[in-house]
Amino acid sequence: MKRKDRFSVCSRYGRNSNVPLSLLKVSTQPRWTGDPVNTVKVGLALVKYIECGNELDKWWRGANGYMNAYQYTTLLSAFYDGHKGLLGADVGVKNADTTMQVVIGGLASNNPSYIRAMVEWCRQNRGYKADGQINLCWDVINYHFYSRDTSITSPRGAAPEVSNTISVARAFVNFSEKYCNSMPVWVTETGFDINQGSRQKAIAIGDKSASQTQADWSLRSVLTFLREGISSLFFFELNDGNVNSATKYASMGLTDALFKRKLPMDYLFQTSQLMGSFHYNRSLQQMPVIDEYENKGKLIYAVWVADEKGTTIPCSLSFPADDSVIVYRPVSGSDILQTETIAVVNGIVQLTATETPLFVATKPTPANQQYVISKKLR
Repeated sequence: MKRKDRFSVCSRYGRNSNVPLSLLKVSTQPRWTGDPVNTVKVGLALVKYIECGNELDKWWRGANGYMNAYQYTTLLSAFYDGHKGLLGADVGVKNADTTMQVVIGGLASNNPSYIRAMVEWCRQNRGYKADGQINLCWDVINYHFYSRDTSITSPRGAAPEVSNTISVARAFVNFSEKYCNSMPVWVTETGFDINQGSRQKAIAIGDKSASQTQADWSLRSVLTFLREGISSLFFFELNDGNVNSATKYASMGLTDALFKRKLPMDYLFQTSQLMGSFHYNRSLQQMPVIDEYENKGKLIYAVWVADEKGTTIPCSLSFPADDSVIVYRPVSGSDILQTETIAVVNGIVQLTATETPLFVATKPTPANQQYVISKKLR
């Protein structure tokens, strides 16, 4: 049933306006008084991606909640293209819209071995395409990841750089490059609670509250995943379920329960305004982190301390062609980053890196910068 439902959904909301109307049916029964009668529509161009299931590898639910990789890929092959069209013209996403991207249901496992078995199922049951690639039945790899510290008596969230965030991301990206023709890798769940009873809480650090740490770790998660090649990152979830509840995930919202922006949303929105069109270019240093972002020849540097101890580290950047630079810092309650103009002295800008990322660019257009190593690097 799901496979035909998705054909109907993708026909209606996808980009193909040539789907035969004879393949589609809708209920014409009004749902309430005055409800307009539904009609068949195609090619509304409202949906680009569709996900098949969610955490279907949930081993903790037992046999009734777990699908092994072969079982899931059998479902996914029907969902994707009606198992290469064998199930009929009205089955499968791709039969409705070839441009629609099918996303693997977010995996709970932090290991790509599940997808390795999915690839093998496709090799055995879908064969190879004309270009010699295995005929896979998905377009985007997708997993869930919550950065946490489980080595202590009371588990909690952890800064992305001190957990296994990076190693897991690299494993999935490397897997995609090796077995899946470098298809995009998404992380569609991540986040940190602020309720201090949660096992996924952000913690107060020094004079920073848990809410401030949540904002720091959220922004650093975005920057870290970008560096490691993750194409898209989704936070769970938009709004708080119940900030007073110690239940995991209940206080992870980027907004409060009434959709008022919290500090993490401020940080993310402000950073997006500055560098939403930029892409990660290279890393210049690990501690403090100094990453370079580029857009049409313009450069911006992201600088932060990859720790959770309240550490500050002096560092330097070289701007030989400029007399000053603009430093951008996230702030509370604003749509834009706070700016400060700092003089370039003898071609050098002195900075203090903290656990809150800051961003550095020349004014108005970043020139060719030559990086000067941090005093702290050994």
